[in-house]
Amino acid sequence: MRIVYDKTQTREKGLAGWSFPLPGFSGHLELSPTEETLWRSLAPGHPPLGGSVAVADPSLKFWSQLYLVGESGQSQYDILRQCPFDNDQHYACIALSGNGFHGQHYRPWQALQGNLHLSVSVPLNMEAGPRSLVWTMLPAVAVMRTLKSLKTPENDLCGIKWVNDVLWGGAKLAGVISSLVVNDGRARRGFLGIGLNLAQSPSLPVKTCFLHQFLNPRQASLGLILHTLLASLADLIVLMEKGQDEVIIHEYRHHSLVIGRQVRLMSDPADGSAGAPAEEICEGKVLKINADLGLVLAGKEAPLHHGRLQILK
Repeated sequence: MRIVYDKTQTREKGLAGWSFPLPGFSGHLELSPTEETLWRSLAPGHPPLGGSVAVADPSLKFWSQLYLVGESGQSQYDILRQCPFDNDQHYACIALSGNGFHGQHYRPWQALQGNLHLSVSVPLNMEAGPRSLVWTMLPAVAVMRTLKSLKTPENDLCGIKWVNDVLWGGAKLAGVISSLVVNDGRARRGFLGIGLNLAQSPSLPVKTCFLHQFLNPRQASLGLILHTLLASLADLIVLMEKGQDEVIIHEYRHHSLVIGRQVRLMSDPADGSAGAPAEEICEGKVLKINADLGLVLAGKEAPLHHGRLQILK
């Protein structure tokens, strides 16, 4: 795996805690035209520095390049989606801080120093349609696998709130986003974005928390979390490519905070009614989450696929 970064401080702060030696500076790196275009967007005005690292973990060998930037002026998830990839490389990008980051439906997300902001782009070859929704579940499952490796609680304190939030004690700890490039009925490239609060709570309309409130910072350093999360993502993507979707779906359901709970579903202005106040769609007990992420509520004939969910006490 090759690590590309913009300055020494970035490398030291972003990768401390990794289990293998980091590369020394090797001067300007030769990048392919696609990678050069990507780097100019990720770190405009900064020459690409870095080198290769010997990675024994097969899950980390999955990643071709890791781009590490001290401060990003734009969402790295958006930058990856805008890049015209012409190869089969697996790219991961992290920013130590930045502006213009966002969650689902472009809801604002604060990229604060000390937190993890990871975006990835990988080639795929899978059938589009309902099956591809496992791609939406995958990043939240990867976050839960990472937290589980830190011996975090496996009860209802920590889990996944439908569709793409990870909560701890009712407060938002992480959010994930996903998208696919589809051609001829098949998903050809996938993009994921993960924001995980480690050292600070971002100011959002919902209650938030950060991991170092519950765990020693040494136990959950940025470098260690990144290392573990990249390995978890790689393992899950390989499972998906092998058609073992049920493993991911099972884990998503296992970590769900909403199955068996009374919830209220509200309309989401981001779904096309911008400026309109949120209205209640329905209320009920969640019986099941289908493989296509449809929410099955008691007394409702059809699964629900849209809306913002509130967990009721």
